[in-house]
Amino acid sequence: VRLSGIEQRGAVMAMSLIAVSFLSRIVPLVNGAPHKCHQSTKLSGIFIGGLTVQLVAFFTDFIMANFPVPVVIDPVLGSRVHLLRWCEWAPCATFMTFMMEGADLYWEGDMPPTDFMRTKYIHSATQGGAVFLGLMFPFCSSQKTWAAAMFVACCLYLTNFPRIWNRMKTIPSSLSEGATVEEAERFNAAKIALRLRSVCILVWSIIVMLYFVSSYFGPRFSSEGSLLKSPEATMICECFFDVLSKVLFLVTIVDVHYAVFDPFARTERRLEELRQLMSAVWENSSD
Repeated sequence: VRLSGIEQRGAVMAMSLIAVSFLSRIVPLVNGAPHKCHQSTKLSGIFIGGLTVQLVAFFTDFIMANFPVPVVIDPVLGSRVHLLRWCEWAPCATFMTFMMEGADLYWEGDMPPTDFMRTKYIHSATQGGAVFLGLMFPFCSSQKTWAAAMFVACCLYLTNFPRIWNRMKTIPSSLSEGATVEEAERFNAAKIALRLRSVCILVWSIIVMLYFVSSYFGPRFSSEGSLLKSPEATMICECFFDVLSKVLFLVTIVDVHYAVFDPFARTERRLEELRQLMSAVWENSSD
């Protein structure tokens, strides 16, 4: 089905906003512009990952705006389901969750726990699984199958909240004096990752709520002529909040990059630690 009207304009708007966000980050790097106090930077894996998420979202909206795309009707809710959007969300949700988890490098003690990385992989898989089940909703053959898929998807998504609560309790509010640069880097990364996690979960939760509002409550309980009564309401909500989540995600990923993964910034911090150490040695040395 080739989208038209509000649905097509929504895809064009989303594509344009993501393009502006992407170019605002990549053009300064191409031109060699410094970031804040850093003279230069080098692309890290997490920076490239953030840009990749935006490229996937951009091309998804580009295809939806300009080419025929598969659109099916949910057998239970009766709403229009844009399959290409869900095909974008499934890998992006997994990848974005893993990058949030990967930026969270704080642990107590000298070595990370034995299951430190395994829990990150598992949690990333739960979010991808939740979205994949959402993709399967239109293909459920009965209401019981649909309800079971919805129940499992909601349970998988809700694991975000105990996960973020656990990290909020585990990460201390501040570091004690005398922490090394490495400890400070891990702590700062965890704090930024916690902010990234909070922002993404907030926006994703809004998308989940609007899914039910635009697909079920709006068509059944809103007044005639209301936007929520329109079949295009789902597409509008998806486009707007998908752009919001991707833009906020990239903004925070850039902060993580410069705080932890930029080798030039890390060198500057270590040189500053060395300078302070040498100053202390010089002051305490005797003639």
